[in-house]
Amino acid sequence: LLELARGCTTAQLERMVRGFRRGSREDEAALEKRRFENRCLSVFPDEDGMYVVQGRLPAEVGALLMRAVEAAGDALYREEGAPEPVADTHKAAARRRADALAEPVGEKVAKAAQRPGSILTPSPSAAPGPSGIR
Repeated sequence: LLELARGCTTAQLERMVRGFRRGSREDEAALEKRRFENRCLSVFPDEDGMYVVQGRLPAEVGALLMRAVEAAGDALYREEGAPEPVADTHKAAARRRADALAEPVGEKVAKAAQRPGSILTPSPSAAPGPSGIR
């Protein structure tokens, strides 16, 4: 592998290493099956009353989720107008992504609560906070 690395470009080496990792088609099928079996999503409250979201999603689902959250975060950024200080850019973007989830999730829960036989009922603690965030 070292001899190959000396005689090829970085892109070629990356492709060879990926191919080496993947192995045969049977290995690839087993890997795909393992990925499918390992998919999960957990949402749970932490000790501060905030919620922790963790998961492993298939690549396509994860990409769709990222695009949706980024698009909603970008819309919030445009609404805010004034950019945050450069040192706080990553933190501010992460906050916007968290805020971006509040509106669509709130709408879905509200729709689900209106369905006949729904177990979702509003509680006094679910009153909207600033900017409609619960």
